[in-house]
Amino acid sequence: MKGRWARLGVAAAAMAMAAGVLTPLAQAQGDTIKIVSSLPRTGSSKGQTDTIVNAMKMAFEEANYQAGGFTITYDDMDDATPARGAWDAGKEAENANKAVNDTDVMVYLGTFNSGAAKVAIPVLNRSNLVMISPANTYPGLTKPGKGEPNEPDIYYPNGVRNYARVVPADDLQGAVAANWAKQVGATNVYVLDDTELYGHGIAQVFADTAGKIGLVSKSGTLTYQMMYELRDIGFSTAVGIGGDPIIGTTHIDCLAAFQDDPETAAVVMIGEIGGDAEERAAAFIEQHVTKPVVGYVAGFTAPEGKTMGHAGAIISGSAGTAQAKKEALEKAGVRVGKTPSETAALVREIIKGL
Repeated sequence: MKGRWARLGVAAAAMAMAAGVLTPLAQAQGDTIKIVSSLPRTGSSKGQTDTIVNAMKMAFEEANYQAGGFTITYDDMDDATPARGAWDAGKEAENANKAVNDTDVMVYLGTFNSGAAKVAIPVLNRSNLVMISPANTYPGLTKPGKGEPNEPDIYYPNGVRNYARVVPADDLQGAVAANWAKQVGATNVYVLDDTELYGHGIAQVFADTAGKIGLVSKSGTLTYQMMYELRDIGFSTAVGIGGDPIIGTTHIDCLAAFQDDPETAAVVMIGEIGGDAEERAAAFIEQHVTKPVVGYVAGFTAPEGKTMGHAGAIISGSAGTAQAKKEALEKAGVRVGKTPSETAALVREIIKGL
């Protein structure tokens, strides 16, 4: 796949030069145009970069090493070192400086690793040397708000973009992967990354997309229904605490955990008639929870003095009524749905506005 993208990148560069689109500020000498690549040609990535280099050479051969009346020469540079067995920042800087100091070099094809691109782009940018990557996916190289606060402007010191890539960035790849996992019915996913920008970026976006809602519920059946209603958005965590008078984990325990969880953007709290757990949770929300919370209380039509399903779901006088719980939650800023479907609609509205 990356080999195909490499051919597209080389072909695009050659056509652009022929059409005068990529007219470089540092003019080549004579009638020779040199194109260089900087990729890890040593170590574990060599198998992948072999396919990229072969694709580049194939593209040059198809053009007979000619573009706009110029003869193309190609230099395959290695940005890895035997000691590391992977790309090296010092080696990448050396390659970039070598390219800008060679007046025949018109296009820099690379890098393979997004971390290496962070090193090369500013060096090449200062000399207005075009850089096209067949593999970089870190969003912060080109997209504001997708990486560090100073990205991507920090990579372009002369204020003009000299860099492009021919692959989708992680913010697209990670989201597509997470949505595909939802479509195939995945309920649990372990997300690992190798600490490289590529792996970490996709892992983070996958996790962010895979689930944004924290759910805590007294009712098992309503847990299933709410997860089905919001299956396209996804859940960071769903906890069923049961509806008995004496339980272990409480609404408050889960609310505190969701408040501290960076992967949870909003919370759904499902309660039911009986006891005062929802009222106590409302007081906790008012004091300690800053994330949006949507609630649902089962049992609005339950008659007084009747146990409904769980031993704890019993109304005694005015205590424990659905209306009393609804009022307590709303006083704390919780939006309360009248039905599970209405509750899901409220969650969608909140998530859309985040």
